[in-house]
Amino acid sequence: MERVSSAGNLSVFNAPGRWFRGNLHTHSTNSDGLLSPEEVLRFYKDRGYDFLAISDHRVTTEIANQDSSGLLVIPAIELDCYDPERQVGYHVVGLGVSPFNQDEDSRRGPAQRLIDTVRAAGGIAVLAHPYWSGQETGDLLVVEGAFGVEVFNATCRRHGKERGEMHWDNLLHRGHRLWGIACDDAHHYDLDGAQGWVMVRAAELTPSAILDALQKGMFYATRGPAILDIGMDGESIWVHCSPVQEIRFIGSRGTGRSVRATGGEDLTFGRVKLPKSSYVRVECIDKVGRSAWSQPIFL
Repeated sequence: MERVSSAGNLSVFNAPGRWFRGNLHTHSTNSDGLLSPEEVLRFYKDRGYDFLAISDHRVTTEIANQDSSGLLVIPAIELDCYDPERQVGYHVVGLGVSPFNQDEDSRRGPAQRLIDTVRAAGGIAVLAHPYWSGQETGDLLVVEGAFGVEVFNATCRRHGKERGEMHWDNLLHRGHRLWGIACDDAHHYDLDGAQGWVMVRAAELTPSAILDALQKGMFYATRGPAILDIGMDGESIWVHCSPVQEIRFIGSRGTGRSVRATGGEDLTFGRVKLPKSSYVRVECIDKVGRSAWSQPIFL
C-alpha cells in the first residue's frame, strides 16, 4: 500500500476553497451499465453533483464536450484480474488516466499489475469493493500504490456486501495510510445511483485540483450526513456534524468510543478522550442508518 506523507487531515475543514460533491465509480452502456454516458451525466448533474468518474470495465469512456453538461468528468477505468496464486479476484478503479483499454493478459494477475497500469497511464488507484471481492487482509497487503479503498459501494448492497470498514481498519492498524471512499458503482441506477459520494475540499473544480485533493485526503465520504468540523487537543477529539443519532470515534483494535443521542433528539456534536491508538477516524450515523466517514487522523 502507498504510505501517504500527510498525517491525517484536520486541515481539510478550514482549507481554502470550497466543497465539491463527486462520484468516483460508475458504469455506462460502454460496459455493463444501463444508461448511456450522456444519460449518466444527466443523472448526476440533476442530483447536484459537481464531478464524476465514469469507470467502465476495462475501457476508458471518453466524453466529448464534457463542459456542456456543467459537470466535470474525470477520465477513469475499472480494471480487474484473478490471481491464481492467491485464488481471489481484484478490481481497481483508475482515476485521471490517459484513455486506454485493458488487455486480456493483465486480467490473469497479479493485482499489482493493475495498480502499475493505472499509474503508468498517469492515474491514481482505488481498491474497489474488497468485501464483495472476497478479499482478506493479506490479499490487500501485497498490493502497493493505491491511495484509497472503498468503504461503501452501493451496487454491492444487492449482495449484502457493500461495506469495507473492516478491511480499512485492518490496513490502518498495520500502518498503511489509505483514504476511505464511498461510491455508487452504479449499474442499474435504481438502488445504486446517488447513494454514496465524496465531498472534496479544493480551490477549483478542475481535474488536477480534485485529483490532488483526493491524494492528500482532503475529503470525506458520505451517504448523506455532513461532517462540518473535527478538532482535537492533547486529550480529546471532537466533531461537529449535521443532525445524526450516533457519532463513533474509531481507533485500532478495541480502541475508540461512541456517543449516542438520547430522548429522541439528534446529535450535532460529540467529544471523547483520544484513544490509545495510532489513528482515529470519525463515523457519523443518521436516523435512517446512513453514515459519513472522515479520513483517519494519524496520532
